[in-house]
Amino acid sequence: MLKSKLVGIIILILLIGGCQSRPSTRYELGNLLLDEDFSAAFDWDERTSGAVEIGIADDAYRIRADVNQYVRGFNATTYENIVIEVETLQRTADEDNAYGVVCRASAGEDNASGYYFLIGGDGSYSIRKGRDDIDALVSWARSDVINRGAGSNTIRAVCMGDYLALYVNGEFIADAHDNTYRGGFVGFVAAAAEGTIVEIAFDNLRIWEATAK
Repeated sequence: MLKSKLVGIIILILLIGGCQSRPSTRYELGNLLLDEDFSAAFDWDERTSGAVEIGIADDAYRIRADVNQYVRGFNATTYENIVIEVETLQRTADEDNAYGVVCRASAGEDNASGYYFLIGGDGSYSIRKGRDDIDALVSWARSDVINRGAGSNTIRAVCMGDYLALYVNGEFIADAHDNTYRGGFVGFVAAAAEGTIVEIAFDNLRIWEATAK
């Protein structure tokens, strides 16, 4: 299974059921820093290597991959305390995958740094920290809030101080605290199970300043 084999994932725990009911920290939105519909060429990573394709196409930022590791694409601007929201569309049917957003990352294909806010086509979710490996801050679990298979989900990620939170389709999912990274790039990420292909379209990205209430 994909999530037991991805780089940096040693143990997969799937907890069937809901997520914690309330966030541990409240936040408020500040200035809108980025409002992007990907209707024109923009300052994002674009590359093709074999079956891996990353870049803007058909008014969305797309990641298509056939590899059992995280494939990432980044914006060229660095941010610190922010809220990220993006609409996602899984265009492939296989449910064994992982995709989402990254904050406070360093760019580079061989660099795993940053905080990962992930969901999967099987209705799963996780918050993870990348360094040498990509380790769990919130272990993989499942939520009925997440639409499964080929379909759409809206992901919201909070990166504020040492506070990290994941919302999906307007509902709070999970949160964690970590102070390893204070700033860096925003990006998108996807990974496929062995022998499959995942294609995710990311659209209508917004990034706001964030402050604690």
